[in-house]
Amino acid sequence: MSTREIGEKGLIEHERRWLVHDFDHAVLHGQPIHILQGYFGVEGLQSLRVRIVNRKEAVITSKRGAGEKRIERETSIPLDAAEILYGALQYTLEKHRYRIHGWELDIFLGTLNRVVFLEYETKDGVFPPLPPWIWSATEVTEFFTNLQLAQLAHRLGANASESVREHVRSLAQASSPQAVFKTVDWEPNCS
Repeated sequence: MSTREIGEKGLIEHERRWLVHDFDHAVLHGQPIHILQGYFGVEGLQSLRVRIVNRKEAVITSKRGAGEKRIERETSIPLDAAEILYGALQYTLEKHRYRIHGWELDIFLGTLNRVVFLEYETKDGVFPPLPPWIWSATEVTEFFTNLQLAQLAHRLGANASESVREHVRSLAQASSPQAVFKTVDWEPNCS
């Protein structure tokens, strides 16, 4: 959390996200970070998640706001407590994260198999252009989060990875994200 400024009741997170359609797989070297994330009930623009990293450490995080700039509070918790919490949550996701020159490339597993997100976080809100190893991507910062991806995957079912990918790609190309998610009775964050 060293790249965030202190804000009202938390740290300010400046982050942008892209749905990656195609990239140079040669950048995937080394061991990825294995992440399990589960989300508690949310209200409005606030979310609460538990994250387990490499099955060795865990944090619980509260985020408030939408889009590029959100307020975040995070603290470490015991791994066994995190595993109990994660096991009780219905909105979950699993991913491999690759850190590449300040960029975070997330390749989702399980129901979200092969969905790829790219994230970049900065302390001052100034972002570089996409790296040359990203060949095709659509920015989804303003209306799509990991929580919403986990909710979509849950609603489409455990064996629906192709449907999830199709819905996510449709969202990224839609002029009205709400229209894409009407088919699964879910509203994306468009504020």
